[in-house]
Formats: sequence, C-alpha cells, structure tokens
Amino acid sequence: MPDHTYALLEEIFDDLSHPLLASCERWMRSSARFQRFVVVERSKIRKKVRNARDTASWMDLEAELLQAYQLVQHRHCSLVYEPYNASKQRGPDFAVTYRGTLIYLEVTRIRADPAGDPEQHTVRLMTIVCGKLGQFRDRAINVLSISTPSSLYQMSDLDAAMRQLRHRAEQGEQAWFARHGWESTRVFLRQYPYLSGLLIQTPDVPPLLWRNPAARIPIPAPISTMLQTRADQTLLT
Repeated sequence: MPDHTYALLEEIFDDLSHPLLASCERWMRSSARFQRFVVVERSKIRKKVRNARDTASWMDLEAELLQAYQLVQHRHCSLVYEPYNASKQRGPDFAVTYRGTLIYLEVTRIRADPAGDPEQHTVRLMTIVCGKLGQFRDRAINVLSISTPSSLYQMSDLDAAMRQLRHRAEQGEQAWFARHGWESTRVFLRQYPYLSGLLIQTPDVPPLLWRNPAARIPIPAPISTMLQTRADQTLLT
C-alpha cells in the first residue's frame, strides 16, 4: 500500500533533509485531522517552506504549523490557513471556526531571549503587539499567539506591558508609534480594541491567555478553554 503521508511530504519538501520535515511527519502520522489540514493547505505550506531560507524562518513556520496541529485536535474546530492570501491583503495566519464562532489568530515567535532586564521583556512584547495588531479585523475575536523559548511572562507582566502600551498611545507618544509602523497614536487606539487577547505558548508550560479588558469582542469562556488546552493534554473536545 502506498505511503500517502510520505508522498505528501515529498510534494511539500523539495529537500527531504529539511529540518521541519520530521516534525510535520510526526504530527501527520499522529493526527488524521492535521493530515487533512496539510492536504487542503499543501500549496500554501509548500510556498512557505520554499521561502523559509534560514533557521529563524523555518522555526517561525514550525510555530505556525504547531499551532495548527494544536487547534485541529478539537473536534469542533476548523481552520483556514492565511485566509486573506488570495486577495493579497495583510491578514492573520488563521481563520478559526469553533462551534460556529469565528476567531482570527496570528502566530509569531520571540526569536531569542532578551537579556534578563524585565524592561526589555516589556519592550519586546509591546513591539510585537505593535507589529501584528494591524493584521486583525473587526467583527471577530482576534488572538495573537506568541511562542516563547522559556517562561518570560507571568500574567502580571502581560497586564503591565499592555497598560504601558496603551498609556503611551493615550499620552500621544507619536514618535514611538511611528517607529513601530503606525501613522499616529489615534490610529493605533482605534485598532487596539480589535485585539481580544494574547496567547503565550511556552514549551512544557500550560498556555497563558491574557484577555484585553478593552476588547470590542471579548473571548468567551469555552474558547478560552480551547485555546489554553494542548493537544497532548486532553481528549478531543
């Protein structure tokens, strides 16, 4: 009988020694739902594999595919990879539908630990949020998933960083926001309520979900539970 998993991997990866191939194969063989996701989205994945030309880039892609693997383990969860890709609009990595509710989810990764100074952790988080916030849409739950190499943040750290970010905008620190890609603090503050929450993903640690008190659409409890549940910690929900 032909090995369909390996045939699919050969289609996606030109180089069968690619460092991401082993992870993809493991996830596909352990999850029929993830394999179906790869079948549907193989053209997008193949293109991203080709464009990932260095270690940092393929680790970014690995974080996205791991997020997809985690999500599709939930029976009532379906997702589309790069939903705005065809229209060439800037948008989130995933459109997720969970029990009829739409969630936009953007995945990013902290590429290296900043030095031990807590202020550097705060600035790094604020910079990430500024860089990703513009990809979210209204009329949906929007979550920014951040993979970290170690436990950089507690909930109090997230609260403090996001309060400081909003305070800077409210105080009109135009130069700081301009350096991070925003036309003005007014535009940033108009977009800020689109962010429903931050999901911090750290190896061997349960995910940490920060909910934005100013969110236009808050995250309901069932979706909070789904987002904070790792695939290897629960049966399908």
